[in-house]
Amino acid sequence: MAREDLLRLLMRQVADSESSVVLSTHALSDVAAICDYVVVLAHARVVLSDDTEYIVETHRILSIVGDGDLALPPGITVIHEQRSARGRSLLVRVELPFNDDRWRVDRPTLEEIVLAYLREGSPHRDGRNVDEIENGAR
Repeated sequence: MAREDLLRLLMRQVADSESSVVLSTHALSDVAAICDYVVVLAHARVVLSDDTEYIVETHRILSIVGDGDLALPPGITVIHEQRSARGRSLLVRVELPFNDDRWRVDRPTLEEIVLAYLREGSPHRDGRNVDEIENGAR
């Protein structure tokens, strides 16, 4: 209750003074509710930085049943992948619009997106993360 009151007070103050606030938190539900812009750090590096709505609009969860290795269309950057006996699920950054009936497409929450970036570090189009690039992995 106190956290909600503090956030309401903070929002009112920001609106009244037309100022900006830097908020450092692990409470991602608060971030989704009150922040216009998000910067995510992992291992002392910025791995995600953009308008909150844009982040949610440009990420999708793609799922497919079975073990087939269906190729992804151009314009897809895989952030996190999970495989199971039942199929494959990927959290991806996508250049909209994405329309491929072979995949089940869901919209992730901001929390799911941020956690995927924290798990994986900074993804690149070629699938390597920052650590692999810096260490010379090809």
